[in-house]
Amino acid sequence: MFILVKDKFYFNIQCVLQVYVPQVLELIEISPVNSDLQLSALRLLTNLSVTDKHQHLLKESITLLLSLLVVSSEALQVGVFSCVSRISCLKL
Repeated sequence: MFILVKDKFYFNIQCVLQVYVPQVLELIEISPVNSDLQLSALRLLTNLSVTDKHQHLLKESITLLLSLLVVSSEALQVGVFSCVSRISCLKL
């Protein structure tokens, strides 16, 4: 699936992100609050290499992430803050 040419490999990764980011966000939304699944999904979003071209996928999740701050545990709040700070570094 992955091509070893640097530009094509990077392009394939960005295409995969376009599919997986909405699924990960849905997973965060439907999973139980304070679950390990939510925390793992937040860590995944925080560490993804999303380009400015695909930043709108994360930008749309800010409302969801901020709502988690109200009802979540301390560990999940740290995950939310990390993810939101990562989104804020992208060019909007």
